[in-house]
Amino acid sequence: MIGIVLSFLVAAVIISFGIWKKQHNNYSWRRVCSLALIPLLGLLLSTLPIKTGSIDDVTGSTDVLFVVDITYSMNARDSTHQGRQLSRLEHAQAHIQEIGQSLVGSRMAILAIDNGTSLYLPMTTSERDLRIAAQTLFTKSSYQAILEPNLTGGLQEADSYLERQREVDDTRRQVVIFMSDGELSSGEDSNESMRTAMQELLSGVHGGMVIGYGDTKGATIPNVNFDSFDSELENTGYNVRDPDSSDDAITKRNDALLEELGALDKSSTSIANDSPDVAAQAEALRQEAGTRPLNNGTTRALNQNILHVPFAMTAMLWLVALEVWSVPALRNQLARKWGRKS
Repeated sequence: MIGIVLSFLVAAVIISFGIWKKQHNNYSWRRVCSLALIPLLGLLLSTLPIKTGSIDDVTGSTDVLFVVDITYSMNARDSTHQGRQLSRLEHAQAHIQEIGQSLVGSRMAILAIDNGTSLYLPMTTSERDLRIAAQTLFTKSSYQAILEPNLTGGLQEADSYLERQREVDDTRRQVVIFMSDGELSSGEDSNESMRTAMQELLSGVHGGMVIGYGDTKGATIPNVNFDSFDSELENTGYNVRDPDSSDDAITKRNDALLEELGALDKSSTSIANDSPDVAAQAEALRQEAGTRPLNNGTTRALNQNILHVPFAMTAMLWLVALEVWSVPALRNQLARKWGRKS
């Protein structure tokens, strides 16, 4: 709409200019109207798109959703990253930041799961926002930790979130990265419910990755508090107790579940302690997702309305030449140079 208004304004200026200037008094109305048609024709050409590329070639066409397990077992300090002993959650935080740096240009979001699910970071292209969000992920207090975690519900909520994103734009490719130790409670979660939820989630996306944290030998779970001022976890010096035996609770990485989820279609498994280059695997996953067809069966073309640009340049040169030729002194000089008389 703005372009139409500007075009008519330009046409009005050209007509007024042609009528007002004395050297243009010999213009016929036909020539004046031809000048007025130039911007209108340029406007028409600006509405005709031409294909200049494919969305498959653009890095920014991918959405990455990190589905992060922040249940209390993720506080166990049996993960190793770059020679440092970390908690499972700290290891996941480091991987989110590394993947964010590797997949610059893609949109990324974080969905956190414990006994409920929360969209911790909506889709963003800001690597800085992703880094800050990752650094501030933390488990809830020990009181809330005794509530039944619901990883199955988290995967179902991830599916719903990505479906809503597809309703807004179904031409973007979606990748899911599930980060967990795979430990389930005796509540709603089970290997079967997790497998079903993951299968439904993967059915609507273009790629998936399961990253497992922790050790299969087992570890205690320190009781920690999150310092919101320093964004750090503080160890209270006590361990979480098993409610049945009153002994220290022991947590182990559930390889059977993680590998089962990673073996599903469009997914792969990476055990963090055994496969440190997770960022490279995530980049490979994005590239692979780019080869899969979009859900709507089409390839989104990058249409650029640029036909009016060469036309406008040509029209500008023609107008300049016309103005130069309308000055008698310049016209005579050019005529003598070309060997002709005015």
